[in-house]
Amino acid sequence: MAGFHFAYHYGMSFSQTCGSPFWFPDSVLLCALLMSSPRNWWIFIFAALPIRLYVAAPLGLPVWFQLTVFVIDSAKGIVGALALRHFVKNPLRFTCVRDYATYALLVVLLIPALAAFAGAGARVMLGRDFWTSWEQWFMGNVLTHLVVTPALLCWVLVAPKRLRMPSGRHFAEAVFLGIALILTGYLAFRTESVRIGLAETRFYAPVPFLFWAAIRFGMAGASGSVAIIAVLAVEAALKGHGPFSGLSPSGTSLALQHFLLLRAAPLYVVAILIEQKKVAEMEAQEQRCALAHAARVSTMGQLASALAHEINQPLGAILRNAEAGELILAQKSPDLEEVRAILLDIRQDDQRAGSVIERMRSLLKRRDLEFEPVSIKAVLDQVMDFIRAEMRSRRVTVDMEIAPGLPMVRGDKVHLQQVLLNLLVNGADAMSGWPLQQRRLRVDVEQTDGRTVEISVRDFGHGIAEEKIPRVFEPFFTTKSNGMGMGLAISKTIVEAHGGGIRAGNHPEGGAVFRFTLKTVGEGGTA
Repeated sequence: MAGFHFAYHYGMSFSQTCGSPFWFPDSVLLCALLMSSPRNWWIFIFAALPIRLYVAAPLGLPVWFQLTVFVIDSAKGIVGALALRHFVKNPLRFTCVRDYATYALLVVLLIPALAAFAGAGARVMLGRDFWTSWEQWFMGNVLTHLVVTPALLCWVLVAPKRLRMPSGRHFAEAVFLGIALILTGYLAFRTESVRIGLAETRFYAPVPFLFWAAIRFGMAGASGSVAIIAVLAVEAALKGHGPFSGLSPSGTSLALQHFLLLRAAPLYVVAILIEQKKVAEMEAQEQRCALAHAARVSTMGQLASALAHEINQPLGAILRNAEAGELILAQKSPDLEEVRAILLDIRQDDQRAGSVIERMRSLLKRRDLEFEPVSIKAVLDQVMDFIRAEMRSRRVTVDMEIAPGLPMVRGDKVHLQQVLLNLLVNGADAMSGWPLQQRRLRVDVEQTDGRTVEISVRDFGHGIAEEKIPRVFEPFFTTKSNGMGMGLAISKTIVEAHGGGIRAGNHPEGGAVFRFTLKTVGEGGTA
């Protein structure tokens, strides 16, 4: 009710010879209805009546007129809240341009236009012109729902629930924008009685900062920045300063409405488009992570036989050592030193099996990209531990040449392991029909400049047909009869998410070679 009292008092601050350019109570009532259950709406509607009649009642207006306005405003709020609840998925937050367009059509235009007929009819009874009253009533309702309501929804109702501590740079940028808007707004509406024309350059000084706020901070930035400019503009209009100097009350109201309408509407569309793009990017990132996880599971399926063998070996050794220990302990004078050696072997075999399972678990676990300083040598060693049994079963030799003193790279260890696994498995597949002595893979890692590390994986197979090289990273393109064509596409997505690049080609001495680059974390640690 405090908010409604403030809104009603501020809305009645303008001359009563014309309609208020902002009818703030409409925004407060609509937000209250959207936040509450319909069965409690009557509380908010009738609780505002005493404020209208006794607390902030303007002088000279008959009670019947105030009651008529109360009925019209209540009907607007109820119809608007019902329409938004029915046609907009989340009426408290505009998540797409369609939602905002629905809001603008119903709450900003249609409902105020219909209500303005009733309001203008009531003003005719006070001796006012019908169409002038209709325009003033309509524009006052339009402006409040275009400027005030989005700010209330965003900053009072939604933002506190989604509030999180911003980063230092983000906070500093927001503070700078706020100061810039206040300064440019003061420049446009500075407190002086000298008339300035609407065509003067300084009158449009806040516009770049308005769009900056919308682009960088979405709907929160757009509504907040419009609210700042609206406060400065209303203050200048009430005092008759700046562009409102020398205007009649109706002229002041019309100039204020036109100024804010032309800035708020396009700004909100820009903000919603930016937020919609961010949501689409987040959804695409989630889909990429899901696809990468599915590819890792598929790779695990290809390596299942070798992994089972790698786990069975230590498990078999544990069983044999346990049986040997039982035989020793069954003797009259068991050799405890030998038992101790057996237990040590069991522990080592257990750790070996556990490490295989842990590597499998880390690859199978679904996770988002988590960037941190990573040693590319450590990543390669872990991949080789994981794939060694598979390469042995395929009779493929893997040679590695890692330059000394490599810097750490910025990346996600698990996703980089996935890229290397894809390239190594693809290379082994390319040589499946090759003579055993020619089944070789070569991995080279070197620092190309001060900021990037290049990793290349080369096979010694038949290479890639030249006409197919441009398409090897396309989704669902494959040269294998049983391939899905997603491994290289996912690898490309992962590498590019790391800020690097990947390319394919044929080596002059035969075979295909894949190269990808990663950014280093700067000087300091080495791999």
